[in-house]
Amino acid sequence: MTGEEWKDIDGAVADALDLPTTERECFLNARFADRAELLSEVKSLLAYEGSEGPEPVAITCQADFIGRYIGPYRITARAGEGGMGVVWCAERDDGQFQRKVAIKFLSGLFASALTLDRFLTERGILARLDHPNIARLLDAGIASDFEPYLIMEWVEGERIDDYVRKSALSVQEILRLFRQVCAAVEYAHRQLVVHRDLKPSNIFVAGGNVKLLDFGVAKLLDPAPNGSDATAPMSRALTPAYSSPEQLRGEPVSTSTDIYSLGIDLYELLTGKKPFDWVGKTLGEIVSNAGRNPPLRPSAVKAGLPNELDAMILKTLAPEPENRYGSVSAFAADIDNFLQGRPIQARPASSIYIARKFVRRNWLAVTAAAIALCLISGSAIIAARQRNKADQRFDQLRQLSSAVIFEYEREIRRLPGTLEVRRKMVRRSLQYLDSLAEDAQNEPPLLSEIARGYEQLARVQGLPSQANLGDFRGALQSAIKARRTLERLRTLRPDDFAAVCDLGDVLLLTGNIQSRVPNEDSKHSFLDGIQLWEWIAAKYPDDERALTGSAAALFYKPDYEGALKIYDDLARRFPKNPDHRRNIAMMARYIAAGDAPLERKKALLQRAVEIDRTRVRESPLDRVARLDLSFDLSELSDWHEDSGDVPGAIRTFDEVLQIREELVRLDPRDEQAKDRLFFALWREGKLHSAGKQASAARGYYRKAVELGEEIRLSTARPSAKLLERLKAMKEGFREMH
Repeated sequence: MTGEEWKDIDGAVADALDLPTTERECFLNARFADRAELLSEVKSLLAYEGSEGPEPVAITCQADFIGRYIGPYRITARAGEGGMGVVWCAERDDGQFQRKVAIKFLSGLFASALTLDRFLTERGILARLDHPNIARLLDAGIASDFEPYLIMEWVEGERIDDYVRKSALSVQEILRLFRQVCAAVEYAHRQLVVHRDLKPSNIFVAGGNVKLLDFGVAKLLDPAPNGSDATAPMSRALTPAYSSPEQLRGEPVSTSTDIYSLGIDLYELLTGKKPFDWVGKTLGEIVSNAGRNPPLRPSAVKAGLPNELDAMILKTLAPEPENRYGSVSAFAADIDNFLQGRPIQARPASSIYIARKFVRRNWLAVTAAAIALCLISGSAIIAARQRNKADQRFDQLRQLSSAVIFEYEREIRRLPGTLEVRRKMVRRSLQYLDSLAEDAQNEPPLLSEIARGYEQLARVQGLPSQANLGDFRGALQSAIKARRTLERLRTLRPDDFAAVCDLGDVLLLTGNIQSRVPNEDSKHSFLDGIQLWEWIAAKYPDDERALTGSAAALFYKPDYEGALKIYDDLARRFPKNPDHRRNIAMMARYIAAGDAPLERKKALLQRAVEIDRTRVRESPLDRVARLDLSFDLSELSDWHEDSGDVPGAIRTFDEVLQIREELVRLDPRDEQAKDRLFFALWREGKLHSAGKQASAARGYYRKAVELGEEIRLSTARPSAKLLERLKAMKEGFREMH
């Protein structure tokens, strides 16, 4: 609607409120005799009057902001209105550089304390979202007259429905474009954000790339601030034609609400029509009819659409949230299944259907096999025997691949000089798992194997607490694949103890890896993992794996003391498991690094050193044990320095340096080992400087600078900490001369 139409609505509401209730209907029918849309809007607003609605706030509606400055930006044109705000086009005008942006102000029409709170919440939501398919937040604040604003990335292009129509895209091209929409929404859901207003006008396309706009009516899944109800109904805070039944009824929304809206969007993109005809109906009529009647199948609206798309879209449009896809990723996975000719999850997996999909996907091979079968039709018994042998060999291959991923890699990891071998193993193992996952249906043992394989690869690629390849983004992708597979397995076997424990491990693993990846929020993965392990430990209080998981959950809370008690108990009850000893040493080291008294710190660190020295004596080539020992000794060196014993700190740290030099010598291509050696040389320089040994300090600093430069030049993305220390060291080294 235009600004003039909103003014007519505003005036009509005010006039109608002055009349007795019995006279309002005739008054409004006469005033809007030929404007049904405005009449419907006025009636919906009057229906809201008298409810327990929010109190209005005093925000002035500016008719024209053109020419006004917001910081360095000058407003040049009005762009439109979107969820909760008026949007203006602006350009940077301070002479530094050129940039076109979108600025959103809160609309003064029917403004309230609730709408202002929502607008401020939107600022926090957008600040958390960093995805190539979501319009970025550049700045936010409060302008003069207490007018809140957001400065956002200006998005060129056109609405997705206009783009699809003008470009005459095929069904496959529409689905590939829509996958970008799913990727953006899936990312937002991982940040615990529900959009709540997914419609074509909020989805733009420029150069084939999607941008999702306007989180003005988004709802955080976190508890609402100040105890307020973030799911409370709002006046005009939704678009009825794209809203789910529960959203229209004012019930709490979830990620399933967005899945419903995505189904409407895809239905419209494929058929050119909306699944439900709400034209001319009031909001009350829409609410009362929502979810009562199923829409026409897309293939009945537009001839030629495959039946599989009917099944997928109608699943997203199920009236009950529990009957829709469980997540956007599941919906996106079915789109991928369709595009790649695999069976979709939205359709019952009959043998005939699966066979037909297999034949279409592999028609050349099947044709060749059919010809061959005709030629050897007299050898059916031999063929059956060969098939049984092939099945046996496939199982043997799976067992061998599993052994490579789990057993051999663990042993190889402990050996120095094996970095490149481990990288090759990861690449081949990923290819194997991805191929296996493509054809996996609802076979629990196979899904469990795939999930455990992805989890192990994530640990090898980038688990910070163990020797890894430093590929944190790759590790995160593997962890996400493991989580999705396990969630799928839990729907098939809700009471599978091993599966729920695997999921607990993967959630904590995901959080651990996310903490090393820029712009990833790890706290929600950690929280999910902690809560799941607490539930498991309460249900299985005497199980070794449940107790180990609960100790890990305490570690991430963090409650190191509580975790240490459990690991001590586990080591007594299960002495054959060497992991418990390692975890005891690690917890002792973490507690000592905190605020414990000096004497307790010493006792804890001496215990950690004793445990890890024993591990090194038992396995001299175990690089993990040697690295753990170097961490213990580094903390013990700090204890000596804090106690005023600088010579003792130097003696202790000399062993740290010796271990790390040896690890680099044994595997010169291990960038993490070099990074740790760089820190050790820097630390030795500081200790000798504190001990008034300037000449020795200069020698260590010189070696550290040389190694740091080598790392900086040979590494694609050297860590910010290394670059910061290298810069400080160069400056300090110059001052020493």
